[in-house]
Amino acid sequence: MPFLPARRSLWLCTGGAVLWLAALAYAHLGAVGYHVVFRFLIGAFAVVLGMAFLRGRNRLLLLSPLYLIGCLFLIFYSWIPALFAAVAVPNPTWGPAEKLTVAGVGSAAEAIALQFAAFCLLATATVDAILHSVESRRPIEPTPGYTADRKLFVAATAAALCLALVAFAIRWIPAIHAAAAGATARQVTDSVAPLVSLCLAVVGYQGARADRHTAACAIVVVVACVTLLLASNLAETPLYIGFAVLGTMALTGQGTRWRNRFAIFVGGSMTVLLAASLLSAMFLRGALPPLGTKDAVLLHVRDVLIGKLVLREGVPVGCMQAILSGTASAERSGDPFYFRFAVVPRLLWPDKPSLSLGSEYGARFCSNPDARVTGHSESITLIGEPLLHGGMSGLAVAQATLAAFLGLVTIIGFTGGPLRSIVLTAMLPWLMAFDQHFAFYLANAIKMFLYMMPFLAILWWLATRTETRTARRSLS
Repeated sequence: MPFLPARRSLWLCTGGAVLWLAALAYAHLGAVGYHVVFRFLIGAFAVVLGMAFLRGRNRLLLLSPLYLIGCLFLIFYSWIPALFAAVAVPNPTWGPAEKLTVAGVGSAAEAIALQFAAFCLLATATVDAILHSVESRRPIEPTPGYTADRKLFVAATAAALCLALVAFAIRWIPAIHAAAAGATARQVTDSVAPLVSLCLAVVGYQGARADRHTAACAIVVVVACVTLLLASNLAETPLYIGFAVLGTMALTGQGTRWRNRFAIFVGGSMTVLLAASLLSAMFLRGALPPLGTKDAVLLHVRDVLIGKLVLREGVPVGCMQAILSGTASAERSGDPFYFRFAVVPRLLWPDKPSLSLGSEYGARFCSNPDARVTGHSESITLIGEPLLHGGMSGLAVAQATLAAFLGLVTIIGFTGGPLRSIVLTAMLPWLMAFDQHFAFYLANAIKMFLYMMPFLAILWWLATRTETRTARRSLS
């Protein structure tokens, strides 16, 4: 019946609102001892919400930035640290990272992170309700009678591979690496990842709507480019790019059985790709122990995985707890809108203050006094910076701003044509970057979009030209 999706959305919004208000009250009162209850309840709501999206019309909301940030906060800032604290054996090689991770478990900082995860899931349910209520809702679906543009597919594939090779050459060829050290060259280097993401979004969009052979070719291209970018030392961004493109292909491919099989393949391939990329990166950097000692290699890989997937993501909650329990309240600016200057591009404001404050935060809140000297960057979570500057009012403003920004982006991306959906897929790696500082997150998202704009203009021109040509053929 036509009213069922709207009623389902209403129930999801109501349940999400009750859960968020309970989590907010729990965090605000500073209560302890019930974190495990909220971990379970918020996790259950995330699963219910995901199943509702998967079975409904708006299944691509599974890839909405709000839903992903909520799930990532829950997994990496609550579930995994809690599991680590419960079963891990102390290891002196992990240093302060282990203590910070354990300190964040069951703390006031984790309670705030849990309410933020619940808030993001509630905002996603609200977006779903809005998409059901407007007549123009149209998630990314294969257009009836649509045939993939093979020339565009080949061009986007070639461009993605060439740009990924450029990133690899900049990282590993000394002469090119030295030439890319200047300010102008660095801007060109920074543009490689977003342009690769845009090209792969085009490849994925075309591959999901073409025959099986083209889809398989698209998968190979995505995996190859992601591997090259990972070997180029671009942190977790390449994995986000691969997840965004392959995930979109899995949810928009032709036929339910094909989508289910492909979704399983995507999960497995991303796991294998992560393991292979870590091993290849360690090999290229000479970080692997002698291959003759198998146990040493396995122990080293284990420590790297724990460091990357557990401690690297568990430390920010401990840092945020240091903000809440330390003397940071005396340093607050009292300005909840402190991040407003982040939206101004540096091109228009050359003297714009630096937003890369990871080393400063690492020295002040993350038990790493040498961070300013070594340049090591630490995160205080996406919501730690608003807490630092504006307290709970800063947190409220940041959450409302993020929900409005990402909600609007999601609605625009899911209710437009192919170009909008391609842009949303290409931008997803930076919109789901949950471990950045809030002002830097906003500035970086705008920066990446500006890098893409000239090529988006070309895509818009090609799309307009194709529509005009199709209209002329239909008239003739």
